[in-house]
This record gives sequence, structure tokens and C-alpha cells, in this order.
Amino acid sequence: MKKKRIFKSSDGVNNLVDLVHGFLRNISGKLKFSISYKISVTYFKLLFSSTFLILLITMGIYLVATIWGIKQEQDIIFHEINNNLTPTTLVSGDWIEKYPSYNVIIYNDKKQMIYSDYEWPIQADGPYYYVEDNVHYFGRQNKVILGEQTYYVKLLKNISTPMKRLALLLISIFIVEIIRNTHIIRKGAKLNKQVLKPIQDMTATTQAISEYNLNLRINVEGAKYELKDLAKTINHMLERIETAYYKQQQFVSDASHELRTPISVIKGYANLLSRWGKEDKEVLDESIAALQNESDNMQDLVEKLLFLARHDKQTHKMNMEAIHIQGILKELVKETTMIQNKHEIIDDIQDDAIILLDKNSIKQVIRIFMDNAVKYTPDGGTITVKGKLEADTYMIAISDTGMGISKDELKRVFDRFYRTDDSRHKIKSGHGLGLAIAKLIVSAHGGKIKVRSRVGEGSEFRIYLKCKRVES
Repeated sequence: MKKKRIFKSSDGVNNLVDLVHGFLRNISGKLKFSISYKISVTYFKLLFSSTFLILLITMGIYLVATIWGIKQEQDIIFHEINNNLTPTTLVSGDWIEKYPSYNVIIYNDKKQMIYSDYEWPIQADGPYYYVEDNVHYFGRQNKVILGEQTYYVKLLKNISTPMKRLALLLISIFIVEIIRNTHIIRKGAKLNKQVLKPIQDMTATTQAISEYNLNLRINVEGAKYELKDLAKTINHMLERIETAYYKQQQFVSDASHELRTPISVIKGYANLLSRWGKEDKEVLDESIAALQNESDNMQDLVEKLLFLARHDKQTHKMNMEAIHIQGILKELVKETTMIQNKHEIIDDIQDDAIILLDKNSIKQVIRIFMDNAVKYTPDGGTITVKGKLEADTYMIAISDTGMGISKDELKRVFDRFYRTDDSRHKIKSGHGLGLAIAKLIVSAHGGKIKVRSRVGEGSEFRIYLKCKRVES
């Protein structure tokens, strides 16, 4: 009879699993599917792998338990052979009839078959697992010494019934796993839709947003956990974008408005010169003075706009160095005193300190506050510059006895292009950019500005800067 090939179930199952995994990886790698599809495929892979792992573990445990039981039976039979049989009774083979589920093959000491209850096409080696005529056998060989004779006895157990039970058990487990996996995949697909719906809503909302409807926001009611946090983060980002966009629009509008006036004046005087200025000296002088004034005005505005543009793009560079602040303040007080003879400039600079700062930028800030104090303080008024140490902070205060600012307007004085009420606006012209620039510079130095003012009594602007070292 032809010997059947021994079946190694683990190799076949592993190869099948690898084949399916490789196929799924190739398909998902070549095609672009949705996240929901990919998650479902991942579920399927995991469940498919777990199902075959369960089958392999079950089969392994069953086979180990079955073989262990057979070995226990065979140990009992070999014990009886060694203690109760003689060479004659052993070779006769009659004793095997007591064990109807067993067959026997006996070899001599040269491993030549001397007895077999069936024509077995196997050698004197073992143990064996093989299939003969659709019947499964497990064989085990043992050395037996009876008297002076040595024999090799192979016991063959018919395990067809346990194998059928194993097959039925594996089929049952497989069916249960298929039902379970189908239910899990269906539940998973439903859960995927619920989980991914907020992402779809985010996509739809963000696709619908344009410059005309920046007020749109993502609905966070259906989102949970990390997706809800993501939706809130995107909404906050949209709010910042909307604010920045409208600020930019307002900036362009205000800049255009501010530039329109000097351009109109320059154009008007250019036309005036073209018509009568060549012959009329008075018109010529007036036009030249006006053109110079408006050119200076426009130059100042353009420089401020360029500063703000560089700051917004974060390209404005500070040349930071450790400097004595008292020297800068006294220099600016002296400079203002020389220029302004209609106001009393008081030097109240008490302390000195070394501060890490950009000298030119800080001088620009102090000039802005002092120019504003001069501009809005009537002739004969007082402007005081104070410098004082407060713990590890240096306080610079510029106060005046001018018109003051109302409580409502104090909230907006640092806004770009903002100018206070008509009474102040009529007194002196300006672009409303100085205080905005001052705040940016002070913030870049890690400092802060505080304002105190009362209408009719004057204003005080305080700058607070961190000291690097205090001078004794």
C-alpha cells in the first residue's frame, strides 16, 4: 500500500494567513480608499488572524491532550508486555486482541519485522502519525527485553474518531467565529460612520469657507473626545484668521484713507503751480511749503506703515544690547527742552539701571509719548519724565497736564489708526499709529505699558522694563 504524506496543519494555515494578508496589503496599498474602508479592512485582518489563531490553539491543545492520553495507554500496555509476556506469546500477537483500538508491529534486535497484524508500509522508527485508507493512526515504538531476546514493539492507535471530533470542533468554532466577526464588523462599520461623521462635517465646513463667509464654524455637538478638541481648535484657528483678515482689510482701508489726503493736497498744489505758480511768487512759495509739509507727512506715514508691515511679517530685527537707561532718558529730556520752549519739561529721573534693549527703538517709544504730551498739552503746561526702580523692574513715566483722555477712549488708544474725539483731533493732526508702534516695541522687549488719564487733568503713560542689572 502507498504511504500517505504526513499533514502539517500549522504550515498550511500560516501560509494561507500570509497569503491573505499579503493580498490585502497589496490591494490597500495600490488603491486610495477612505479612512472608514481602511479601518474596516484592519478590523477584518485582525479578526481573520484571531480566528485562525484560535483554531490553531484549539487544534494544538486537542492534539496534545489526545497524544498524551494515548501515550498513557501505551505505557500501560508496554508495562504489561515487559511483566506478563514471553518471547513466544509476544511474537504470536494474540495479546493485542485485548486492545481492539490498537495494531502491533514487532521487530527483532536487527529491526527486521517478525510480526505484523497488517501489511504496514512503515519502518522500525517512531513515533508516527499517518493516514492509511482514510484511517488516522498514531504509532509509538518501544524497546522490550524478554529473557535474553531484544524486541522492538510498535503500537498503532486508531485515532480516526478523535480526529473527526477535532474536525467537528474546528468547524463549529469557525462558524461561531464567522458569525461573531460578521457582527463585530457590522458594529464597527456603524461605529466608524458615527466616529468619522464629525471629520466629514469638518471637511464640508472648511471647504465651504472663503473670504466671503469667514464666520462659518464647525459644529462640535456631534464630536467627542479628541475629535471635539480638534473641532474646537479649528474653530479657534478660524476665529484668529477671521480677526486677522478683517484687521488686514481695515489696515489697508485706513492706510489708503490716510494716503489719500496728502496725495490730494500734493496734486492740488501741483495743479496750482502749473497754472499760476510760475509767475506768482506768493503762490509759488505757498505751494512749495505745502508740498514739503505733505511730503514729510507722507514720508512719516510710509515709514510707520513699513514698520508695522515688518512687525506683522516678523521680519523686524532688534539690536539688543545692555545699556544704561538713565543716559537715554536724560538725552531725550535735553533734546525736547531745546526744541520746545512753550512747555515746562521736568526731569524726575531718579535711578539708573542696565537694561537689555534696542537703543533706537526705545528712544522712538519715549519720543512718541513725549511728542503726544507736547501735542495735547496747552502752552505753559508741564511735561514730566520720571525714571525709577521698582524691585527688578524699571519704570519710565511720561506725564502731562494736558487735555486728558476719556475712560472709553483709553481702551482704544493703542489701536492702529485710532484717534481720539474731535476736540483732540482738531487740535493736532496725526495718523493714529504712534501709540500702536510704541506698544509693539515695548512688547518686543518683554515690557508692558499702563495708562492713567482724566479729562481736563492730563495723562500719564508708564513703561515697565525688566532690569538686567541695577546700578548702585
